Amino acid sequence: MKYILHLVISIGAALFIAPLPHDAVAQPKEADATADHGPCPKEYKKWIKERFQSGFLSAYAGEPTIWPPQKYSYRDLLLGNVVGYLVPVMADLTRGNRLFLGKQLYGFMFKNEEMVREINPNIMRSLDIREAIGPFPKDEREWKEGNAATSSNPIIIEYVLPGETVQNWSELITVQIVSNVSLEFDARRFVAEVEKQHKSRKPGCEIISQSVLSSDATSVLYEQSLMNCAPLRNEFSIRKVIRGPRSISEVSYAKTSELTEAEKKTWTEIVGKTTLLSACPKP
Repeated sequence: MKYILHLVISIGAALFIAPLPHDAVAQPKEADATADHGPCPKEYKKWIKERFQSGFLSAYAGEPTIWPPQKYSYRDLLLGNVVGYLVPVMADLTRGNRLFLGKQLYGFMFKNEEMVREINPNIMRSLDIREAIGPFPKDEREWKEGNAATSSNPIIIEYVLPGETVQNWSELITVQIVSNVSLEFDARRFVAEVEKQHKSRKPGCEIISQSVLSSDATSVLYEQSLMNCAPLRNEFSIRKVIRGPRSISEVSYAKTSELTEAEKKTWTEIVGKTTLLSACPKP
């Protein structure tokens, strides 16, 4: 089911930020790929957390959400061409100018294990942040692309088994990405909106189960079983929602019949491996 597409229609423009010049699945530009970014930063999380616990940034509450580094270069008015690794960070501003209260996106540029530029939310809004997820959830069988809408927002890619189509399937893998989503709309809220929307359908869907299998600051892995959602099919699925600095994505494996315990275990592991990609290996 194209949950994100329905949510785009139902939750309204308030949860989306103004369109920015970035593409959720864009790859680094040639100029970025040939620049000297230096080695991947290793201690960036420690440095960023300490930064938010001292000085001006102490106005932010709770733990900052830190996304993986990505190779980046941009033209800075004071420093000229800045090349290194950009680490996007979300933090919740709880005091100060009320016009800027709430969740804000900062950026930190690292080069050779040093922080070379701190980027405030105003500048971050103008930067071309590239986000990509992977690996797409597949097992060893031959899956074929049944539908791909990659030039629109949301991006939707669907995979089916040989002999099946996206209109007539028994098993389906779906990847969906929405760009320019407000930071107020996190992965947990997405899962709650999905459940709310199904319950509001007329006639209402019978949600046999919707249970969270695991979660962290930027993702939720959950199982869902739906029946009697006419005109949609009965659907039993393992799903993962991934929140990026500017995007929200969902990957899923679904069947029209109930999953066996072995299938649940297998697909929980496969779907759970999909994540927001980084230019650096995990430490």
